[in-house]
Amino acid sequence: MSRGNLEDVFPLSPLQEGILFQALCHPGSGVYVTQLGWRLRGELDGAALRRAWQAVADRHRALRTGFVWESRARPLQVVVGRVAIGWQDEDWRGLEAAEQERAWEQLLAADRERGFDLARPPLARLSLLRLAERDHRLLFSFHHAVLDGWSTATVLREVFGLFAAECGGPRPALAPPPSYRDYVSWLRRQDLSGAEPFFRQRLSDLEAPTPLGIDRPGVRSGPPRRHVKWQWPLGAPLAASLALLARRHRLTQSTLMHGAWALLLGRSSGRDDVVFGTLLSGRPAALAGSEDMVGLFINTLPLRVALPARQALPAWLSGLNLELARLREHGHCPLVDVQRWSAVPRTLPLFESVLIFDNVGLVGLPAGVELPPGLHVDNDFGADQNNLPLTLTVRPDLIDFEYDPDRFHAEAVARLGEELGILLGLLVGMPEACLGEIADRLQEIAAERRSGRVASRARRAFEKLQRPRPGAAAHS
Repeated sequence: MSRGNLEDVFPLSPLQEGILFQALCHPGSGVYVTQLGWRLRGELDGAALRRAWQAVADRHRALRTGFVWESRARPLQVVVGRVAIGWQDEDWRGLEAAEQERAWEQLLAADRERGFDLARPPLARLSLLRLAERDHRLLFSFHHAVLDGWSTATVLREVFGLFAAECGGPRPALAPPPSYRDYVSWLRRQDLSGAEPFFRQRLSDLEAPTPLGIDRPGVRSGPPRRHVKWQWPLGAPLAASLALLARRHRLTQSTLMHGAWALLLGRSSGRDDVVFGTLLSGRPAALAGSEDMVGLFINTLPLRVALPARQALPAWLSGLNLELARLREHGHCPLVDVQRWSAVPRTLPLFESVLIFDNVGLVGLPAGVELPPGLHVDNDFGADQNNLPLTLTVRPDLIDFEYDPDRFHAEAVARLGEELGILLGLLVGMPEACLGEIADRLQEIAAERRSGRVASRARRAFEKLQRPRPGAAAHS
């Protein structure tokens, strides 16, 4: 980076430091590389779209940020004054549809493995692929150390608003964005004296993370490889019933989902006391302009949940709702400090699963995006990998399980998803029951379904044995 092009230098947030450490430890793994893809159908001015992306990069420091760490006690983030957004155009019109799909998959894999040189901004790039005269694919890749989901939505709204203006629409009124540096400065001013007793009370006797109970034998140790995604559709009727249940008990749907995962983790691990990670937005109301800042604000902290068998579901959920509110009060606390206040050795993680309640939406274009007339954009692809074995992302219409295939068999994750669906149905159908009653009913239903599948497989195998083999003599 040229000193003449230097705009600012300041420290990292604690989560940025953690992500930078993981990325440097696992080069080429794709960890914390986010990829978003869209299908663009209709008349597209690629040059105008590129100008819009560059204009947004010029506006926001996060898209002009890199990191320096060598020969330093603590890393720093460096903002350059001007940098060209990474961009490549490719023409795939000469390829058949099947060849285009193969080329797309190869591009995604190569782009992920390539990752980013974290010392060289921008830590974002785009690929525009022309499939036909009025059919394109757009891939946006960036490093999670500079953007979170909320910030990505802000970037996309601005990009497509400016793109529509480039194509003849009204130009959006964009105020100068507040600086991410202000957030980092706010973090460094926070007093953690209240956070320490809060976490010590909950974690001082925690010596190991809660096991997921579905590990395959001979677990591999080493850098993470690409996680596999398994999706379970929530379904409109169940989603509506869960929303009604939440309103009835004056809870958020996020609390309901955290409760369901705690109950399922208790069943899977055989524990009546579980710990898992929860993602917090991290945007402090006390910091003016934080809603409009672009950068990395999220934080992941441990949530410990007791599962008393005799406690009624409404009272338990109310207690969980209160605990989540208390945890959010300490949402700025660095995870490394939280681990220090627990009894878990630093060689082990505090948790092996994390729940993300996604009320922003990572894959689709955010609400309110302006598009040029005649252009239609369809969600095409979204992938984001952390270094945890299992990530559960709850969206309005489905639940994503992203998992390490070296740790878990696909069948075990699918079974976990199926049981989560059963459990959510039980929360709706047994809203006044005790936790023990819900757990017993879940076990009964899961056992019945397993027995049915085993019986069905045995019946198919028996029927196969009864079929006459080709060339075999008929017996009278």
